Amino acid sequence: TGFESGSLDANWFTTSTGAGGRIQVHATGVLNYLGDTAVSHTGNFFLGLDDTGSGPILNTQEAWMGLDLLGRTGVELEFWWAEWNDETHIEDGIFFSDDGGLSFIKVLNLDGDNQTDLSWRFFSLNVDSICMMNNLSLSSTFVVKFQQHDNYFLAGGNDGFLFDDISVTWFNPACQND
Repeated sequence: TGFESGSLDANWFTTSTGAGGRIQVHATGVLNYLGDTAVSHTGNFFLGLDDTGSGPILNTQEAWMGLDLLGRTGVELEFWWAEWNDETHIEDGIFFSDDGGLSFIKVLNLDGDNQTDLSWRFFSLNVDSICMMNNLSLSSTFVVKFQQHDNYFLAGGNDGFLFDDISVTWFNPACQND
């Protein structure tokens, strides 16, 4: 998804540990602060995770993408990520679940401290390999969780994550040439 509908579809679930947590699709150019502007990687929209609070309490924002991967092979997850002055927290990252979100395993750290603000970075994850290393199965209730932990907001507090152009692909033997 490139979020070009301007909203999350039915495959997404969002939650935050605090009332100020915000997980929403933003339009390019709407979030501005001191000459910096958040823009999508491609198209006109991106997914943002931040917290509208401005205090010492840290909250965790989660965007869950539900997938039916039962019987799939050669599964790849690709996405673009940017951060806006976000400090690195142990809770920041990408997580997998094969049981519908009852339990998660962190599979990728997202290190905001060592990134250039608002610069998009590409990730490609071999889901089959990661699952094999972590004793997970490609199930009908598979969840990929995109997670950010902080206490300030995009465009002003300048804390948050941006995601765009998320895709999940797999090998289809019916398309293989003989």
